[in-house]
Amino acid sequence: WEELLSRLSGLSSLVLKNCNQLTDAALFTIINACPNIGRLCIQGCPLLTSGTLEQMPVLCTALRDLDVGVLLAVADSTITLLIENCPSLHSLRMRGCQRVTDVGAASLALSSTLTTLKIGGCRAVSENGLMAIAKGSSPYATLDLSDLEMSVTDASLTELLKNKGKTLRALNVANTPRLTAPALGKIHLYGRELRKLNLGGSGRLTDEA
Repeated sequence: WEELLSRLSGLSSLVLKNCNQLTDAALFTIINACPNIGRLCIQGCPLLTSGTLEQMPVLCTALRDLDVGVLLAVADSTITLLIENCPSLHSLRMRGCQRVTDVGAASLALSSTLTTLKIGGCRAVSENGLMAIAKGSSPYATLDLSDLEMSVTDASLTELLKNKGKTLRALNVANTPRLTAPALGKIHLYGRELRKLNLGGSGRLTDEA
């Protein structure tokens, strides 16, 4: 890694998706050698631990686009450090990060720069966490809330649409069985700018919506 990265210190985008053997030491070497990385994908790298992930935002303050999907090491503290140290972060993909809770959601609500947020499958985020995100100031254009079976409710979806409907262009609420037809009907009131909508698995969708 050292020899390769010594020639790539100006690297701005790096994809390491599903690198099953990527270790903390290797990632630490990368982020030290490439402080200007703006886009980083480390989705599906199971050997990474929370310690290195928490150093990443401090060392990579230029991050704009980060994918940490299905990393069990991602926790609330990781999210808090990202929001505190990466002022240009506009895209965060963290699908299936099971350790992120409402505490992490509250940190997300403090951001004013996020336009893409993918938290599908983060089942420890409750309805209250989604409410906090809805009341934050980020101008979301893309939201993935799929597979949040207990969190996406009529109340949380309505709050999100009311607060983010003017900027929202893509919404994924697939496999959220608590939604009822009246709430889905709110989409035509508050989500008129939507261009992509995924309602797959919405078993309560009826003619009433």
